[in-house]
Amino acid sequence: MFIYAISKTIDCFIGKENIVKHTFNSIILITIFTGFAWDINQLIPDLFSSIGFLSLLCILYNNGSLKNNILLFILFFLSSASHISNCFVYLGGIILIVLFRRFLLPYRFAKIFKTNVLILFILLLACYVIMASAISKSKDVFYTGSLAQKGILQEMLNDKCPSRDFRLCQYKDSIPLSFEDFVWKTSSPLYKLGGWKELRPELKTISRISITEKKYIKMQFNATLANFYKQFYLTGIGDGNGAFDSTTPLIQRIRKYAVLDDAIVLNTRQSAKQFLNLESSSVFYFLTTLLSLLIILIQMLRRKFNKLFVPIVLLSVFFILINFLLIAFSSEIANRHGVKLYWLVTLLAYLSFVQGEKKHYNET
Repeated sequence: MFIYAISKTIDCFIGKENIVKHTFNSIILITIFTGFAWDINQLIPDLFSSIGFLSLLCILYNNGSLKNNILLFILFFLSSASHISNCFVYLGGIILIVLFRRFLLPYRFAKIFKTNVLILFILLLACYVIMASAISKSKDVFYTGSLAQKGILQEMLNDKCPSRDFRLCQYKDSIPLSFEDFVWKTSSPLYKLGGWKELRPELKTISRISITEKKYIKMQFNATLANFYKQFYLTGIGDGNGAFDSTTPLIQRIRKYAVLDDAIVLNTRQSAKQFLNLESSSVFYFLTTLLSLLIILIQMLRRKFNKLFVPIVLLSVFFILINFLLIAFSSEIANRHGVKLYWLVTLLAYLSFVQGEKKHYNET
């Protein structure tokens, strides 16, 4: 899927000439200068976010028949269905293109634009219907975990416990300042009080208070802005690759379903915290991302690109920013969120360089 998305993007914005070479070069650059190659080999849905975005661009920015876009529509649907946040981000991108199509969409793409947009909306609606049950069960848990990570939940319990009978009040002094610890660790007050299903009504009330009372709205606004800013610098690898203690669901499931593997897991370098120092990678990948941005800026100042490039850059910026904003508001900032998006900047830098070289060659 990754290679297909890359090749179709190159086809849409550079052309079929030397497409194999450009696809290979892009993959090599992304592998070396971003952490995406690490994340793409893990069983996490994050990799689909940017792949679905490229599929969306390729669908809207080509004049091919619907038949030629079938695989792109399938890839877009799978990416949307992999994570609920993708649905809302893609919807925002489509709405942006529709509202500003005179600027973002060259006239030659208008022929099948409405049909493509209609199909995309239907696919997004189908994804939402499919995931509606999961959304209902998890949204308040995840959002409350975000409140805990920001310190808002703890403050709210201190304020409300004297007058409200929240069950979490008995653990108000031991609420972890970590999304992961609150949502996933069995030592969390969430599990001590019965788990997601048992506490869902209470978490729904807490979520409602956080977005209706002025004090917590202000706290959420300030904390979201702070997390939004911090997320820009998180580009390293290794999320989820540290040591897992006995309170984590992973170790408990191994002990329940793979008893013979328990001793093997405990003796690994990862469990012994002798793993590679992956945190230092964040600095390298952040610097390479800045270098890619510099290349894009230079090419734009030199006007070494075709008419599609500016809209694509603007949409990519929107896509990255809206993702970071959603993460900062409702989840936990993490390296993997930067990794899953910043490789697009490296790809754009390469596309801008190739377009600049082609234009220079044609002029001479």
